[in-house]
Amino acid sequence: MKQLKLQMLLVGLLIGFFAQAQNSDFQQGTVTSYGNETTSGAIKLMFKQRGVIIFQNSGSQKKQLSPNEIAGFTVGAEQFSAYTNDFYKIVSKGEKAILLERVTDNGGKIYYNGTIPVNTPSVAGKIGDFYVLKNGTTEPVLVSGTAFQKNAASLFGDCSVLGSALTVKTVDEASLKNLFPITASTECPNLIAPNPSPHEEKLFQFQERPF
Repeated sequence: MKQLKLQMLLVGLLIGFFAQAQNSDFQQGTVTSYGNETTSGAIKLMFKQRGVIIFQNSGSQKKQLSPNEIAGFTVGAEQFSAYTNDFYKIVSKGEKAILLERVTDNGGKIYYNGTIPVNTPSVAGKIGDFYVLKNGTTEPVLVSGTAFQKNAASLFGDCSVLGSALTVKTVDEASLKNLFPITASTECPNLIAPNPSPHEEKLFQFQERPF
């Protein structure tokens, strides 16, 4: 009898341990919908495994969310946005553009709209690559790897702080990350756009609402 009670106690402890370990993967954050509504809860990042996040609301209900279902989300002080079926971490924000780091690779994955399979397109690149999204546009421009010189020169070629450096190839994506707040300001006429993109407005100009 004592042995049975001991076994039950051990089972209970193990269940509690695994439940606690699972919950420790969740971090406090918010999710912003394309309807501009924000919900607070806990978020588990599943970038490499599934290319999604798991959201848990205040009632402990969990839901898997893909980039085509939400406009973006925050975890702690970090902000993420969804573009072309992938999640991107917002690295730096300038007056005319934002610098993004890709954190998922969902190109070619199959999602289901009810019972209908949907093939998801994506932009060129991979996890860890950097992109620039100009105000007034909706598709990030790759500035990593072999695409850096071509695309960065096109984006920042008229920037007084970068123009000559790009010509002689002395600026790379690492230095661009540090210089971005400057290059995306008044120093770069080429990045001028009339208005912020609707997607960016939805992500950063929301009113928080309860779940």
